[in-house]
Amino acid sequence: MLRRSLTRINKFNRNHSKKRGPVTTDVIIGDYEYLMTYSIGTPPVPSLGVLDTGSDVTWTQCKPCTKCFKQKVPLFKPRNSSTYNKVRCGSNLCNTFRGSNCNLRKKKCGFEVLYGDGSFASGNVARDTLTLGNVSFTNYVFGCAHNAGGIFYSGESGIVGLGVGQASLISQLGSSIHGKFSYCLVPFSANSTKSGKLNFGNNAVVSGEGVATTPFALNPPQENYYLTMEAISVNNQRFEFYDDPLNKTEGNIILDSGTTLTFIPTNLYDKVETAVEKTIKLKRVKDPLRTFTLCYYTKTDIRFPVITVHFKGADVKLNPENAFFKTDDSTRCLAFQPRDGPIFIYGSLEYLITYSIGTPPVHSLGVLDTSSDITWTQCKPCAECFKQKVPLFEPKKSSTYYPAPCSSDSCKTFRGSNCDGINKICRFKVLYGDGSFAGGDVATDVRTLGSITTGNVSFSNYVFGCGINNGGVFASGESGVVGLGIGKGSLISQLGSSIEGKFSYYLVPISANSTKSGKLNFGNNAVVSGEGVVTTPFALKPPQAYYYLTMEAISVNNQRFEFYDDPLNKTEGNIILDSGTTLTFIPTNLYDKVEKAVERIIKLKRVKDPLGYLSLCYSTKTDIRFPVITVHFKGADVRLNPENAFFKMGDSTGCLSFRAQDDPIFIYGNVAQMNFLVGYVVERKIVSFKHTDCNKY
Repeated sequence: MLRRSLTRINKFNRNHSKKRGPVTTDVIIGDYEYLMTYSIGTPPVPSLGVLDTGSDVTWTQCKPCTKCFKQKVPLFKPRNSSTYNKVRCGSNLCNTFRGSNCNLRKKKCGFEVLYGDGSFASGNVARDTLTLGNVSFTNYVFGCAHNAGGIFYSGESGIVGLGVGQASLISQLGSSIHGKFSYCLVPFSANSTKSGKLNFGNNAVVSGEGVATTPFALNPPQENYYLTMEAISVNNQRFEFYDDPLNKTEGNIILDSGTTLTFIPTNLYDKVETAVEKTIKLKRVKDPLRTFTLCYYTKTDIRFPVITVHFKGADVKLNPENAFFKTDDSTRCLAFQPRDGPIFIYGSLEYLITYSIGTPPVHSLGVLDTSSDITWTQCKPCAECFKQKVPLFEPKKSSTYYPAPCSSDSCKTFRGSNCDGINKICRFKVLYGDGSFAGGDVATDVRTLGSITTGNVSFSNYVFGCGINNGGVFASGESGVVGLGIGKGSLISQLGSSIEGKFSYYLVPISANSTKSGKLNFGNNAVVSGEGVVTTPFALKPPQAYYYLTMEAISVNNQRFEFYDDPLNKTEGNIILDSGTTLTFIPTNLYDKVEKAVERIIKLKRVKDPLGYLSLCYSTKTDIRFPVITVHFKGADVRLNPENAFFKMGDSTGCLSFRAQDDPIFIYGNVAQMNFLVGYVVERKIVSFKHTDCNKY
């Protein structure tokens, strides 16, 4: 998994052990991450937390839960614990807890934390008894999360922070463990019944033959363990971490148990990859995960080179399973990733719209998102930004850029806006369902869109977010998000009468030639008409940005399965039409029926999804006759092509592109919309679908 982001804290009260003795707990394998077992409350309730040395806070999901991901163990119920206490506003515990905020009306301390992979959690800061193995610690401070989401696929309950900040588990256990802990992580390829160990105190001392020791440095943020990597060797060929010896820095890489891969400078990675390739001398293969660069077919007899990581005072010789990551049963890839920095670590599928902003116009790439009603792009100067393909927008270089005043309508109608009382400038902060986030200034500038009939078309005073603090699941080189929802801040609403509330798009299949592009049409050019068009109404529900369709059923060949088991529970507007989400999420009961029906028809041996996301997968090297899957919306039957219903995971695997969801919010994603012309008429509240070969346009 991608690492959880860097968070800070200044001070915390330490707890004292109720029982003395060796402290140890199990560490089990998750989805390419490690989970720590512990209990919380009185009586103790089992919990599973991601073992994260890159964080200094602990949180677990709690009832009642507004939005929670699925976990293996029951949710913690605070009211059932006799030792649970909420932390008060104004207390030292509240003021020093990372991401804390104060609910003045309820006088209770809340928290909100965002991680580098876009995952998030929010809720109340609380105290309760923490139990590790057979040893309990009273007044342990943690986050009781009532709203959490992001990349959590291992059944975990939350995060356990083992960093060096004062809020971490290590700091809170205090003198009872003498600041000592150690862990042993079972390889991902090992039997899942095996578990590692997390040891504390004198039981954690690492000694004996073969021990190598290196110092760690304290760099901001203080919760991370910064080691000093000097070089990497491939066999006897050594490559220095820094090209220029004068640029050497102490503490240049984070030791992180919560990150799967090792991220190193691009120059160093290129040298290591080249050396490995020269040593192995076999034909490279494609990574089925589309994450790694250098991969080999493991059914060939491979003699892997010896890779040694040289830390300050410690040479760590990697085993083949440390240096080469097993992506499926037949592929191993070099388990390092290049990064342009400045933070290095040891240890998505979407559609983009092209447009320009400012005067002179600066190119930008925004995620096409019909479930959002705001547009934002990354701007200079950037406190925290992800990598994008085009240069960052610099407001000071645009003659038409104006920050929105706090009192302006632009500020008041922009979702997630707030006022900077000192500078009297409108700010914004937005958090997405996948945990991605953006924050910065609300502004106006000239927006330019391309046109196939009249050349470029510009719109003045376009309201957008100039993001200077952004992160999450952004991996396509995009600059930000373009909201096509129906809220006041969306592109559709701001273009107003000039497009008459009409727009349409067609999405080129993800497997198609990358040189092909789809189109986003506006106004009369966006009308969907002709043979084969089906039309369904959309409903308006809070939040107003969403297009809610009414899905009535799904058919597999001629077998129909209703969306609701109980016809009395039917609801208008039960699924969101979303161009910014890849898969389609439907109720678990409906998904189970569809999956079983597909499995009965195909009658081939199931294979594992190499990404671990989807349930029903087959090898596409076998000749498969896929069933016809039809989605029945109100008044519109949409017959899916095989590429809509079965998603290609790597070169040899196809999976049913639906996921079961217990959450009351369901989504019709962009894979189901590929090779369709999808048209919206906002004033009439209708959406139309028409089969289209998008590769021909």
